[in-house]
Amino acid sequence: INQTSYSGELNQDGLSGISIGISNQANGYWYPLSGKIDDVGIWGRSLSYQEIDLLYNGTIIGCTDSLAINFNSSATEDDGSCIQVINGCTDSLAINYNYQANNDDDSCISQEEYTIDSLNNVVGQATTSISSLQQALDTWNTTIDLSAGWNMFGYGCPSSIDVAEGLSNHTPSIIITKDNSGNVYMPEFGFNSIGDFTPGFGYQIKLTEAVEGFSLCDWYVNDIPEDNIVSLQEENAVLQNELKCYQNPEIGDLCFGGIVFYIDESGKHGLIAGQEDLTNRYSWGCNGQIISDASGLSLGTGMSNSIAILEDCNETNTAAEMCLNAHIEGYSDWFLPSKDELTLLYQNIGPESIFSEITSFDSGLTAYYWSSSEGNSGLAWHVFFGNGTSNGTIKSYLGIVRPIRSF
Repeated sequence: INQTSYSGELNQDGLSGISIGISNQANGYWYPLSGKIDDVGIWGRSLSYQEIDLLYNGTIIGCTDSLAINFNSSATEDDGSCIQVINGCTDSLAINYNYQANNDDDSCISQEEYTIDSLNNVVGQATTSISSLQQALDTWNTTIDLSAGWNMFGYGCPSSIDVAEGLSNHTPSIIITKDNSGNVYMPEFGFNSIGDFTPGFGYQIKLTEAVEGFSLCDWYVNDIPEDNIVSLQEENAVLQNELKCYQNPEIGDLCFGGIVFYIDESGKHGLIAGQEDLTNRYSWGCNGQIISDASGLSLGTGMSNSIAILEDCNETNTAAEMCLNAHIEGYSDWFLPSKDELTLLYQNIGPESIFSEITSFDSGLTAYYWSSSEGNSGLAWHVFFGNGTSNGTIKSYLGIVRPIRSF
C-alpha cells in the first residue's frame, strides 16, 4: 500500500470516506485508484519463527527424523533438535523406573508386584528346602534286618552318638558289639570300650535273636525336625501368610501390622486394627472447642480427623495424638478411627475375636472406644464395645483407644 487517501467530499452519511489504494491528484481533487492486497491473512496470536519462515520462504524448521521422539511431520528443514527414543519404564514409583527413558514400553513393575514375585520365589525356595531336607532324612533313616548270631552294619548317621545310647532300642538282644580295632561293647556287663559310633565306620554285632527294621539314625531323624524342618515350616507358613495378605487378604487375617477388619471392592485396599489397645486411656481433648475438619463420620475420614485434632487442639496426649505417634509392628502411620470406621471394626472383628477382654461389659462407660469424629464443642463420638452402639461423650472422658491404619 503506497498511500492512504481521503476524498475531499463527505459521504451522504456525513462521514469522510476512506479509500485505500494508489491515488493521484488532478484538477485540484484526489482520485483514489483501485488497489488490491494479495493473500490477506489475519492472526489473533503471535506467529512462531517457523510459521513466519514458511510464509516468506516456504520452509518449516524442526526435527525431520521420523524415529525421533519429537519428530515434526510438517518440518521441511532439520534444525538439529531431534531427540532419540529411549524405551523404558517412565513411572517414577515403579521398582524399575528408568530416569533416562522418554517412551514408556509397558515394562513397569510396581512395588506390590515386585513384593509378590519375591515372596513367591522365597516360598518356592523354602518349600524346596523342606522337601530336600526330608529326602535327606529319609536316606539316613534306612533300616536292615539282622539275624540271630553275627552280623555286620555300617554307621551312616551324620554325627556321632554313644554306642550304648545308639543301640538302646535293641539292648536286650545284644551279646557283643565290636569295632575294627577290637574294642567292644557288652551291655550285659555295662562295658563300653568303643565309646561313640563314628560316621562311615563298620561294626560287628552278635544277637541272641533276629531283629527286623534295625536302624541307628532314627534318633537323628527325630531330633532334626525340631530344629530344622519345623522352623522351616514355620517360616514358610509366615511367608505364605504374607503372600496371602498381598494377593487375597480376608477379614480377620493378620496382615501389615494388625488385623484386617475392612476390605474394599478391589480386594487390595482396606483397614487394619492394631492387635491391642493403647496401654493407657486418653481423653478426646479440647473440651469446649470446635476442631475444624474433625467432624467426619464416614469411612475414610479417620486420618484427616486425627490430623485436624493434632493441628488445632492445643492439648497434648489426646487420643488422636497418641495414635498418630504410635509405632506398632514396624508401622508408624496409625490414626484414630472415625465413628463409622470404629463401628466397622466392632462389627467385623470385635469384640468376640480380639476384644475378648471386654465381652463381659454390658453397661456403663468402661468399654467406650474413642472415635476421631467430633460431635460439637463439648462432645465427640464413641462406640460402646459392649453392644456396638455409638453416642456422644464428653471430650474429657478417658476412653479406650485402638489405633488403625490403611493398606
